Amino acid sequence: MRDRKDIEEKYKWDLTDVFNSDKEFHNTIKEVQEKMEAFHSFKGKLGTAGELKKCFELYEDLSKKIGLLWLYSFVKSDEDTRIGENQALKGQFFKLNSAFEAVTSFIEPELLTIGDELQNLAKEESLAIYAHYFDDLLRQKAHKLSDSEEAILAKLGEIAPASSNIYSMINNADISFEDVKDKDGNLHKLTHSSARFFAESDDRELRKNASTNTMKEYASKKNTITQTFIENLKKDRVMAHIRNYNSPIEMKLFQNNIPLAVYNNLLETVAANIKPLHKFSEIRQKVLGLDTLYNYDNFVSLVKGADNKISYEEAVSTVLKSLKILGEEYFEMAKTAFESRWIDVYENTGKSSGAYSAGVPGVHPYILMNFNDTIGDMFTLTHEMGHAMHSYFTDKTQPKIYSDYTIFLAEIASTVNEALLYEYLIENTTDPKKRAYLLNERIDSFRNTLFRQVTFAAFEKEVHELAKEGSLTTEKLNEVFLDLSKKELGSNVEFISGAEFGWARIPHFYRSFYVYQYATGFCASVAIVEKIKKEGAPAINAYLNMLKAGNSGYSVDLLKAAGVDLTTKEPIEAALKNFAQLVDQFEAEILKIQ
Repeated sequence: MRDRKDIEEKYKWDLTDVFNSDKEFHNTIKEVQEKMEAFHSFKGKLGTAGELKKCFELYEDLSKKIGLLWLYSFVKSDEDTRIGENQALKGQFFKLNSAFEAVTSFIEPELLTIGDELQNLAKEESLAIYAHYFDDLLRQKAHKLSDSEEAILAKLGEIAPASSNIYSMINNADISFEDVKDKDGNLHKLTHSSARFFAESDDRELRKNASTNTMKEYASKKNTITQTFIENLKKDRVMAHIRNYNSPIEMKLFQNNIPLAVYNNLLETVAANIKPLHKFSEIRQKVLGLDTLYNYDNFVSLVKGADNKISYEEAVSTVLKSLKILGEEYFEMAKTAFESRWIDVYENTGKSSGAYSAGVPGVHPYILMNFNDTIGDMFTLTHEMGHAMHSYFTDKTQPKIYSDYTIFLAEIASTVNEALLYEYLIENTTDPKKRAYLLNERIDSFRNTLFRQVTFAAFEKEVHELAKEGSLTTEKLNEVFLDLSKKELGSNVEFISGAEFGWARIPHFYRSFYVYQYATGFCASVAIVEKIKKEGAPAINAYLNMLKAGNSGYSVDLLKAAGVDLTTKEPIEAALKNFAQLVDQFEAEILKIQ
């Protein structure tokens, strides 16, 4: 694997758009530290429009700077997790952010003492923009604490992400896999990034060994990982209790005003429509000609001889062509992102694994990739570009208070991009082998983003319930995860030893009740793309308006305005029907080339 210094600059993100140097980062910390003391002067005065407006202006100014500090410290530390100086930047951010939350913790409790009078304040022209914020604040009144109690919780904010940070260091810095052998006995370097590449290999021995060695390394750290995970569950349970929620899941969903029925409908509807996925497992076994289908056979392409390699430059060109349907504004900004070093493209030693988009007000978003020259990486690239465009349009359109968007909406733009890329590719080929390959890729998107995330969501729901009893162990976590995985893939799939520890590989479990939104977002994206295909400009405008709305309304309502109602089972059932059709189409296409 290459060191970072050996990668061309054009393939690295340019952090000077955030801060020119670490010195500027530290100077900004000092500036925030000095200015935030002024919040003390607003205590007890927020009932007047003038003082409230000044308080909000200071808050928005400093929180914007804190956002830049967060972005710089996190993305820089992810460049190479072994560099202590970069990790220290994160520590300084957390310390400052905790102090900022503590000094501003009086604001919402004081506003809640004003109560319904907030609506009268919102009639003032200078505060009219805060009407939705006031509505949302009053909705959460039962879960807000006193000024002093909120201050205490804010001070604890510095240690709140401890479990997540510990897991991140284990996963990115301490995990080191043994090299793996292919069928000819050749050794290959196993990393987080190459593990996915090996899982897709036609060399069954290689993918078996990669899966075995991966899980062997995680299992070697099972005690530390298990305890880290359990402590995260405890934190959620304690916080839910402190804030007067009945459970962690209620606390997490309430934050964005998401009905619990959305979560339960998702799990129930997918469980009731799982047979097409089981059929695909049976097709997989037949096409691969295997007496026994193992879990490590689950990612290899079923279309032999199809070329799944693509250079980064080719991927960028193809992604841009697929996005033209969304109009000039969207297309031009995506083009700018590719040309202006928003993206950190290739894997290097010590770099954080996976992919993400990170955006805050005041600067363009940044995208982390570990591009490995595959079609799958191209889909990941357009996925993250969807996130980046959502962040860009929200920041451009909304004031600071609404310039973010909820996690519930976060996975829609990304999967719309994926769907559009698939549609572009499938419409521009008549070759049966290429069509079968693309169908296989789209089916895998459903499996990974809808079905697999529902399995993860069901796992979270079950282990959080078990955590209340205080009886969780590695063995119990393994049992729950393996049982749900078997229900997902079907009775013809066997699991190798170590597969039951797969839950330990999922960093998103440290953001509790997050993953279900991949699945709901995916279902929403299927519906939006269908509307765009049928209705054209009106559907495109409705979709872009949702991207630009940020957090200016409740997520479920903003999505309804784009034509998708996730409080019903209809979008989920429609997506699952689409999946069943893809499986049937793939079965027909694969017969043409065998």
